[in-house]
Amino acid sequence: MNKYQYQDFLNSSEWIKLRNIYKNDSNTSCWICGSKDEINLHHFIYQKKLLLDPTNIVSLCAKHHYLLHFISGKKKIHRNFRSLKGLRERLKNLAGIKT
Repeated sequence: MNKYQYQDFLNSSEWIKLRNIYKNDSNTSCWICGSKDEINLHHFIYQKKLLLDPTNIVSLCAKHHYLLHFISGKKKIHRNFRSLKGLRERLKNLAGIKT
């Protein structure tokens, strides 16, 4: 999926509906630090068939969403971890959050 197709997806009614469910849920918090401020949704895999799959979406505060994109762009971090728990622990360590 190229960036133009992804942008079209982000403007789709299906994505807007799902995004609003997450953003309006009072339990939605950052997967890394637990903050409820400035929540963004992140896709782990950018394949069309997985974009609406809740197991492919994680909520992150703006700071940790940026951090994830920054380090994943440099190190392909998503592919280096066999579990989301391992990825989460690595991101917490990079963010300086004690586990």
